[in-house]
Amino acid sequence: MRFVYLFIICLPIFSIAQDSVAVKKKGTLSGQWRTYYMMTSNKGELKDFNALATGGKLKYQYNLLENLEIGGALYNSTNLGLQDLTIPDVTTGRISRYEEGLFDRLDLENDAVFLLGELYAKYKLNKHTFTLGRMKINTPLINPEDGRMIPTLVQGFWYHFSAEKAKFQLGVLNEIAPRSTGEFFDIGESIGTYPVGRNIYGYTSGYGGNTESDYVLMANAEFKLSKEFSVNVWNQYVDNVFNAVYIKPKLKVSKTISLEGEWLHQNKVGDGGNTIDSLRYYNQNSSDILGLKIGYKSKVGLLSLGYDRILPNGQFLSPREWGREDLFSFQKRERSEGSADNHALVFN
Repeated sequence: MRFVYLFIICLPIFSIAQDSVAVKKKGTLSGQWRTYYMMTSNKGELKDFNALATGGKLKYQYNLLENLEIGGALYNSTNLGLQDLTIPDVTTGRISRYEEGLFDRLDLENDAVFLLGELYAKYKLNKHTFTLGRMKINTPLINPEDGRMIPTLVQGFWYHFSAEKAKFQLGVLNEIAPRSTGEFFDIGESIGTYPVGRNIYGYTSGYGGNTESDYVLMANAEFKLSKEFSVNVWNQYVDNVFNAVYIKPKLKVSKTISLEGEWLHQNKVGDGGNTIDSLRYYNQNSSDILGLKIGYKSKVGLLSLGYDRILPNGQFLSPREWGREDLFSFQKRERSEGSADNHALVFN
């Protein structure tokens, strides 16, 4: 039996503007400080784990021209040394499952992680925005999952268009910095920096360090078809691995009740990551998820009931290094990824 306790303090520590004209900000310096305590209490003689991290980010944004902004953000996580997380439990031979995620889980001896996580140029023209460099994005399958000290960050190009009843996004990524690590990786290298699980034959998967992929293409269209009904569509193309289509309609039945649906379809692209099946990440033809969610919103809170069905034709596979699963059945610290023929029901 395992119990996990979390305690987080997160504060914006400052925001300073540097003005060359009284009404026009040229530069903004901002920061965030976060302190995070986590403790796992295991049953019997199994080892308990605990960790205390502090750090945050320091960000500077500068308006180089009227429509051109450049910016950068330095992220940090510092281990305050409550416990040596490199020492495993004697019985199982395993180290902490959760606490290591507060730091660089690829190098737990690194007590102070620093990452230049954002470094970008952003150009705005009317309703169009173009961003080039390192940045933070939020999509159904690639997102910050900001429940760690350092979130997931990406490098590439991103385009955004926003109108009253429609929104479009298009992006191409060539590197990803998975949360709880201290560096950016090529797309293929980033897949497998987290535990790899088991393949369809029941053996330890061999895709870590063996996935060949150069880029990710993202496209999004969101339409507000009426005051009550909207549709959000995403397509994620992972070079030589898989393609994912995600469709999410939403209907506002009344002021308090809403209905949402979701369909996620994946299919193999190229070699699925590697020509050798034992080293392949996406070792199947396709997979599908169907979901339904009902929500009730009142003045005092929100209630929701979400259901997801992963069909038996294939495993739902999405690199856990790239963020959370933005599904109706998502639970913090746990995943449906890797499952097939699965039912999940979550009440919030």
